[in-house]
Amino acid sequence: MSNKRIKSSTKNSSKSQPAISKYFVSISDYPSSSLKKRNAEADVLNDTSKKKTPKLEQESDSSKKYDISETLLKLQAFRLEKINRNKSCENFCDMHSESISQDINPKVPISQEQQEITFQELNKGEINTSGVLKLNDTGDKNLKYTALEKQYLELRNKYPDALLLIECGYKYRFFGKDAETVSKICNIACFKNHNFMSAIIPTPRLHFYVRQLVSKGYKVGVIKQVESTALKAAGEKRNELFSRKLDALYTKSTLIGEEFFELDDNNLNDSTDLDANPGYLTCICESFPMNDKQKVNIAIVGIQIYTGDFLYTSFEDSPLRNKLETYLLHINPVEILIPSNLSKETENFISIFSGDRSVRVENIDETSVDHSSAFNFVSEFYASKDESSSEPNTQQMVLSLPTLVISCLSSLITYLMHFNLESIFKNLPNMKPFSTDENMILTATTIKGLEILRNNSNYSEHKSLFWVLNKTSTKFGERLLKLWVAKPLKNFDQIEERLNIITEVIHSESIVFKVLEKTLIKLPDLERILSCVFYHRCSPFDFLKLIQAFMKIKSELLSIRDKISSEICVLRTKILLTDLPELLSDVDRFLSNINIDAAREGDKTKVFQDVSMYPAIQKCQFEISDSEKKLNDLRPQICKILKMINFKYASVALQRYLIEVPNSNLHLVPSDWLKISSTKQVSRFKSPEILQLCNNLDQQKELMIKYSNDAWSTFLNEFGTHFYKYKRVISYLAELDCYLSLSKVAKEENYCRPVIVDAGETIFNVQQGRHPVNEKIMGEENQFVANDIELNEQKRCMIVTGPNMGGKSTYVRQLALIAIMSHMGSYVPAETANVPLFDTICVRMGSEDALEQGRSTFMVEMSETSEILANTTSKSLVILDELGRGTSTNDGAAIAYSTLKYLINEIRCFTLFVTHYPSLVELKKLYPANISVVHMDYILKEDIDDHDIETVTFLYNVVEGISKKSYGINVAALAGIPKDVLLEAQAISQKLELQAEIEKKINTILKKMSTRNG
Repeated sequence: MSNKRIKSSTKNSSKSQPAISKYFVSISDYPSSSLKKRNAEADVLNDTSKKKTPKLEQESDSSKKYDISETLLKLQAFRLEKINRNKSCENFCDMHSESISQDINPKVPISQEQQEITFQELNKGEINTSGVLKLNDTGDKNLKYTALEKQYLELRNKYPDALLLIECGYKYRFFGKDAETVSKICNIACFKNHNFMSAIIPTPRLHFYVRQLVSKGYKVGVIKQVESTALKAAGEKRNELFSRKLDALYTKSTLIGEEFFELDDNNLNDSTDLDANPGYLTCICESFPMNDKQKVNIAIVGIQIYTGDFLYTSFEDSPLRNKLETYLLHINPVEILIPSNLSKETENFISIFSGDRSVRVENIDETSVDHSSAFNFVSEFYASKDESSSEPNTQQMVLSLPTLVISCLSSLITYLMHFNLESIFKNLPNMKPFSTDENMILTATTIKGLEILRNNSNYSEHKSLFWVLNKTSTKFGERLLKLWVAKPLKNFDQIEERLNIITEVIHSESIVFKVLEKTLIKLPDLERILSCVFYHRCSPFDFLKLIQAFMKIKSELLSIRDKISSEICVLRTKILLTDLPELLSDVDRFLSNINIDAAREGDKTKVFQDVSMYPAIQKCQFEISDSEKKLNDLRPQICKILKMINFKYASVALQRYLIEVPNSNLHLVPSDWLKISSTKQVSRFKSPEILQLCNNLDQQKELMIKYSNDAWSTFLNEFGTHFYKYKRVISYLAELDCYLSLSKVAKEENYCRPVIVDAGETIFNVQQGRHPVNEKIMGEENQFVANDIELNEQKRCMIVTGPNMGGKSTYVRQLALIAIMSHMGSYVPAETANVPLFDTICVRMGSEDALEQGRSTFMVEMSETSEILANTTSKSLVILDELGRGTSTNDGAAIAYSTLKYLINEIRCFTLFVTHYPSLVELKKLYPANISVVHMDYILKEDIDDHDIETVTFLYNVVEGISKKSYGINVAALAGIPKDVLLEAQAISQKLELQAEIEKKINTILKKMSTRNG
């Protein structure tokens, strides 16, 4: 069979069934093409002149290799033959025959990797039941690598830990194990091609697949061709392989670029919420004090690439790593770097923590956290910063950080250098210690027990406290509100300021807040787009969205400037609203030189109105205009040659400036014209002059793209010098968004303003308090039963008893949530609320084990209690739910008794203690002025016989006094335990109760006798 591309006939090619796997990707990636369009494309490629074939399109018969055109003809025949057998395969062929036709460019020799489809490979194809054609894997021991495969091996050795996408023309390819991995994750075809397995995706779907792989925890490298087709064809290395290099590297924490978050695809199911919560890249280091292996010093440094927020902390932790869990739960990392010499206890904990939350963990060389080398590296890094900085003390500030923090910082900078993102560390306005005097640090146990950020059922935000309070209009406002919820304030003035603002928003009739809310609703994620600008990964369209949003904010606030001045009373609100237009005063000049239409199209070659600052672009524009003029000037000459009155160039299948000649006039065509394609009616040619001008035109257009990219980068760099000013704008908007959100919730749910008690007698008094989450879930049809609490400086403890399922845990949870909301500066679900200014709120609810860490249920319970006792003061709120139930009744009651006594007598904090142990009520006799005993009310069915089970009706009201029993058998009955079992259990319970009552009376008599004898 002839190997000439153009002269192969459809009839001959239809006799064989080609292997089309080289071009297979997921069929869902392509829309179906119409039969008319498909046949038209086939006509362009198949109807070829028999008169002349350009040398450029010929290759040696001895090569025994099929080229792209031959493959396409076989592909067309395969489609026609199998059209009724495999509809999905047909749809793929429809679209992909177009992409193949784009690869055939008569001006440029087709590269080796585009050509090499051997005869044997074409005949090894077979169709499987899914409609995807596979190649038999027949490896050869004496491997001879193609030039592309050699290039891949070099890249693989250079980037061994990343999945590599390698640009090959109009598609990206995976090789080897990468192809097999991607095939399983993304459900795309994987096939043997030469020496490696291969998988292919089209260029337009690059960001879709990168995001899918990153969301699964992979590091993904994008390898791009660094040479353009036209410029390579004009150079000395036009017959060599395209040069390629790493263009970008991505992980969960470094997925920068709006194109990743504007994907609208039903198949995109991220395992993490990459949109709303980008998360932190975190590094953890540790050291052990001399001669004390029971304690460990740990440092954590976290950087959020999107916002530039930079948190650090160092602390001493126990073998169970309770504090480490607390900090990680607050930071919420999506990626953790750990040195190879980390202790087994810490490594084991991180493994469990990351597994539960799909956190990516990467091991780093232990030498990178060695203090000496880390200190020198960080010192040099910030020394270069100080030379050109207006803040000459940056280096000094950083080197004054704790030793372990510097080690973490060194590792993070080194790691981000691989992503070209280390510049975020050059500016330190956002470098903050995690713990401050202004905020509470809620423990991990408290956050989980109260379901503050996520529920404990499926770990989503739904049915959490954050879910109730989040009515923000923007993504950046949502992120700030989450920080407010997780880190309540403990500064009285700041709490009052927030409450004052919310009060004003609720009661104000000013148009200011209506305009503000309307403006916020329409805003894109400005925080993320701004980060893209800072890293030079922002498209003209995204930049236009950012600038137009800033312009809109400025315009709207300036239009109500007088209203802000006269109608807004709270100083903080007035400062935020008046400062915003001033911070945005210079945003107009960045928009003035932008061609809005070109920016919307993402066309960097036309994005600037005035290119006088970019002479290289001006030169390219002149050369392109000159070539187009010369091409237009050739038209009269062509008319004369072809004896035509009028002539227009034709454009077919990406080929422009074609001379279209009716086949009846082919005798007029000069011999030096190059035939491009033909149909039954016409043939298409290019003259030598047109070929030369087209080549020059293509070269100048590619140079234009290069210079335009450089100019755009320069433009973004200039804008990026204002990064922190515009970041301040976004933080102001986020703060205002949070106030509007909390105001809206307070108004809709009928919340009240809490009174924060900071002076005088300390009281904790809530009237008709409600659980914010349960109330919202139950709705108006099944109203939540409200309850009160009244504690004061003397009566600081409440023991809560009552039947199982009676509402004890819900009651104490709602009080804790009311306290947290008060310290956020939020209104609370109650009629009235007087809440002390707490320094922390500690909660231990429920029971769970941690067998992976060698921790039983009771061990977890004790370690969490130990942490509470070690970190509370007289200004804390402590809530313990059924402490001691993880061990025997006697041991549990003893531990619960002594713990409560310690809280009352030694720490003297506000305490809510839920228990089923009657013995704890004895403490009421020891501390009658300090303890209040209540129970959840119920109605017990009276007059039952021996064949009935006690029936309890829960009233959910808190009343004074102790509950006589827990009525666990009633709950067992509700759970469906067989009646015979329940009756026997009830009899045994009554017997034990009688025995306990007799023992109690005997002990009382003996005590009295002893007193008399004494």
